[in-house]
Amino acid sequence: MSFFAAGVLSVLPVRVYQYLYVVEPKTGFYTGSDLSINLLYILLGVFCAAPLILAFFGRYSTRYSTTVRKQPVLGVLAFGVTAGLALDAIAMTRYYGNIKQAVLSPDSSPLTQVLTNDMLSASRLPVLAQIVFAFLALAFFSIYGVSLITGKFSPERFKILALSPLGWAVCRILHRFMRTISFLRVSDLFFELLMLVALMLFFMAFAQVVSRVNNKDADWKIIGFGLPAALLCLLCFVPRMAMVILGKGSVLAMLSPPEYCDLALGIFIPALILGKMRFLKGKRRED
Repeated sequence: MSFFAAGVLSVLPVRVYQYLYVVEPKTGFYTGSDLSINLLYILLGVFCAAPLILAFFGRYSTRYSTTVRKQPVLGVLAFGVTAGLALDAIAMTRYYGNIKQAVLSPDSSPLTQVLTNDMLSASRLPVLAQIVFAFLALAFFSIYGVSLITGKFSPERFKILALSPLGWAVCRILHRFMRTISFLRVSDLFFELLMLVALMLFFMAFAQVVSRVNNKDADWKIIGFGLPAALLCLLCFVPRMAMVILGKGSVLAMLSPPEYCDLALGIFIPALILGKMRFLKGKRRED
């Protein structure tokens, strides 16, 4: 976890600098070449690849603890994810209404400044699906939080519902792929795509180990995909929120505001690893 902390402390200041001096306000495009661009890519490559490689080589001695016991702190953080998902559902409901208004009255909507009518029309279904999956994922994390706080039952029986966070992440990434623009040059969108890919891989592994479906030797993926996902979640939230707090929210891209669900996941995932992952010597054994 110290390596993860080093990654956070290394990556976030570079991104804050980019918002102030390298990223074009409103659009999110890089304004030109800058040393910080390659530096950030290198840092992300190191701090995302290292946990994945180390977790893979330690896969036979890494296990997610299925013991039912009280873990109130982790349970509270799970409810933090629930709150983040609720806020995402509310924000996407408003955004869906804005899309409808933009399609009907394109001249009066600021969305048409960055998206065409075709893009807006194509994104309506993924946004609607994201709202539905946000509520389903909210229900799952509520159940997971209650199980951790009370220590009286296992969420294993909610196998189908355990897939809902994955569905939510898939809808988020589909919505972003509807923007047919340069993914590499629009830094916010590029980092969001990286984050969502990592979250999809993490949520798939999380659903496997929690529901105990096809979970043999899948425990290491919680760490291998989880830490990069958490780092990218914090990258997509903390620098943006820093700009808002500093009164420089105008430098943020219109379609990339701070999203509290990213902050909640960026905190929950490392806490999950600290609270539920076990590192065993020798042959794997059960709790």
